[in-house]
Amino acid sequence: MAVRPPAATTNLLELARRFDRQNELTGIREATRERFYNQNLAAFFRWLEMEGLPLDLRVVGRDQVEAYLLWKRQRKLSPVTIQTYYRALRRFYHWLDEERYSDGDQLQGIRLPRTPKGERTLPTEKQLHQLLGQVSIIHRYRDTAILLLALDGNLRAGEIRGLVNEDVDISRRVLTVTGKGGKRRVVNIGFITSKALQDYIDRERQLSDHTIVILTQGGNPFTREGFSQVFRRIKARAGLKLRFHDLRHLGATDDALHMSPWELQAKLGHEDLRMTGRYVHLAQAYGQEKQAYSTGDRLLTR
Repeated sequence: MAVRPPAATTNLLELARRFDRQNELTGIREATRERFYNQNLAAFFRWLEMEGLPLDLRVVGRDQVEAYLLWKRQRKLSPVTIQTYYRALRRFYHWLDEERYSDGDQLQGIRLPRTPKGERTLPTEKQLHQLLGQVSIIHRYRDTAILLLALDGNLRAGEIRGLVNEDVDISRRVLTVTGKGGKRRVVNIGFITSKALQDYIDRERQLSDHTIVILTQGGNPFTREGFSQVFRRIKARAGLKLRFHDLRHLGATDDALHMSPWELQAKLGHEDLRMTGRYVHLAQAYGQEKQAYSTGDRLLTR
């Protein structure tokens, strides 16, 4: 079998463009490519230029990557943040080796600061009610539905933004969700969440013929930043420091009390049962009795 010779270029900007094109061909989402790979590689390239180093693979290897990560550490960045920068570079250099642009995987064996193993604190029921009490007056039905879809349906932000009309069956309280990698799954929601969704459709969205369910004031689909801004405003009015994803964590932890790990895995869209196991362990500390109805119905009717 003939071995394809490596391409002649050693320019890191051109190689990064080829890397991005290959990621797109393999189905990696645009948001992941941009936020995780492209932005982190661009930050590394800016540092190289600041140090007066050429963007040339023949010059930039393990020593330069270690110096970059050390510079990041000296700026008092957290171990988790440094790990993120490294993982993007690690994947890039591994791809360079796979495609024979480089001679061996140059970053193998780099040691990084350990990340803390403690779990994030779950939002409390009081905080949940605070959030729901601070939704926008103009868009209270939409914003309430958004919060409950994350809590009760365990939906990620991107999954909520991607819901289309045919994905929603309110009469059966069932959603068909498109998750990571374009994989589809069926998610059951409770009475309160389905009513909130119906109220939004009937009272705020009724005049729109757009196929996307959750829309901006102008009747358009949300961008990632626009959607994030909605939650930032709600939590600022509530005086809370939470991530939107914490609502999914709270709902999943509560679900773990009355679902089998396999049922919870299917609802969350996890490929690996070990990821779901984190919620089972959290649920043991969460300390609530098992009850066979939805998280939203249970937490919001006390």
